[in-house]
Amino acid sequence: MPQIFDSDYINVTIDDGILICDMKPRDEIDLKVAKIGADQRIKACNGKSYPTIFDISKVKKWDQDARSYLAGEKGSECVTASALIINSPVVKMTGNFFIMVHKPHVPTRIFTDRNAAEKWLQQFKD
Repeated sequence: MPQIFDSDYINVTIDDGILICDMKPRDEIDLKVAKIGADQRIKACNGKSYPTIFDISKVKKWDQDARSYLAGEKGSECVTASALIINSPVVKMTGNFFIMVHKPHVPTRIFTDRNAAEKWLQQFKD
């Protein structure tokens, strides 16, 4: 899987037409980190949009401002669909609330299994 970007916050790769954004371990994603991560992802995409896996399983929580930003137009730039990978019931609850309240600009689902996420995202590939 070719790595196209790596930073203190995020590792971005492309695998079979799906952008994979692995968030680095963090206690919390706040607005600052959300903006930096989105900017880095957008830059790495070089103007092309992809169905995207956001693996946030190593993040303990993300604050309200970060969720609002990521659900918005700028936070969804270069993303045709979002699959959020989680591993915590608390994060899953927060993620479901995020989807219901913020109504992301692109189709968004939460998964605990990366293979299931990849299978769902296949329908959004060019």
